[in-house]
Amino acid sequence: MRIAYYSPLPPQRTGIADYSADLLPELAGVADLTLFVDEPAEVLPELGARYELRPAGKLPGLRWSYDMVVYQVGNSLFHRNILRMAYQYPGLVVLHDETLHHLISTITAGEGDFPAYVRELAYDKGVEGAERARKISAGAETPLFSWTLNDRLVDLSLGTLVHSRSVQRRLLSAHPQSQIGYVPQAMPLPARRDRSDVRRRLGIPVDTFVIVTCGGVTPEKRLDLVTEAFLKLRAEYGKVYWVVAGASAAGGQVWYDRIVRAGAETNTLVLGYLEDMQAFNDAIATADVCVNLRDPSAGETSASALRALSLGVPVVVSDTGWYRELPDTVCARIRHDGTEVSQMVDALASWYLDPGSCRAAGEAGRRFVAEQHDPRQSAGVYVAFIEKILGNVEMTYG
Repeated sequence: MRIAYYSPLPPQRTGIADYSADLLPELAGVADLTLFVDEPAEVLPELGARYELRPAGKLPGLRWSYDMVVYQVGNSLFHRNILRMAYQYPGLVVLHDETLHHLISTITAGEGDFPAYVRELAYDKGVEGAERARKISAGAETPLFSWTLNDRLVDLSLGTLVHSRSVQRRLLSAHPQSQIGYVPQAMPLPARRDRSDVRRRLGIPVDTFVIVTCGGVTPEKRLDLVTEAFLKLRAEYGKVYWVVAGASAAGGQVWYDRIVRAGAETNTLVLGYLEDMQAFNDAIATADVCVNLRDPSAGETSASALRALSLGVPVVVSDTGWYRELPDTVCARIRHDGTEVSQMVDALASWYLDPGSCRAAGEAGRRFVAEQHDPRQSAGVYVAFIEKILGNVEMTYG
């Protein structure tokens, strides 16, 4: 099978670039791959040495020499050109975020083309969408999370793969004639880290209870609530430390100002964006528990939560979407009902007071990732789903 694969790739600062780096070695074992990227010269040299790279501008003229074009689509500007190519030259879309509203609003209304934004809302919601767009132009709130704006992409594509059963069900309900499949998010199992060793290297006390929050620091991660829970836990038990590993959104440091006012900066390590994956894994491996909330959710599957589990670190997550698909044995879920802080404190305190239970949850998480998120398994699903699409195309048009 010959596959044209269009995706962000490292060192681009997006989790989907890391996802592709994890998946590609296994996918290359079962298919003949050509990678299409916006700027081949900017891809990590080791990827350029291992795979055939071509500029995305060449894809339209070459697409018929492949059995399938695979588009990795997410909700950030890294996917601007991928989305437009997928509209024009349909293939298999791997939809990482259920909502594409942030991306679409940015590349239409955000760049002065408001009529294009009206068309997108009207495509999804008809007259209601067009009317809502006009209200937005007059200052009304933009429904970034509740109006997904994925209908056009799903309708045009030969097939769509998602990483969440709940997203798959919603898409199947909205698009009963479309090919909608589920593929586990690929997450290779990293080598075990010695927790004491990585703590010493990062200057973290070995004999403390460490919480980590990892991945992009966006408002949806609710670090304001995590800060409050951390300070309460620290006041109660003393030996509590918090590591934050990930790039911060603009203006997103208000939570840290509170840390400083509370005099807790000596118990906090803010690492920012870590380009090296081993350094990122080491930051996570320092922790007893990972806290990664998501409110509101864009229908994404959390690679950072899966990475924590793969390293044997249990997670505290939001009681929503994909997080509900995690086994109860590997996580604590937080309801968004106004008691989030007390729920977090209770969950963290239970693991603080019972280290054995905490370790057992981490080990269960590592087994879960090994059994359910093996990249080789994901690569097999890709190939089987493409074969299904091609079979349907042949029956329809052959």
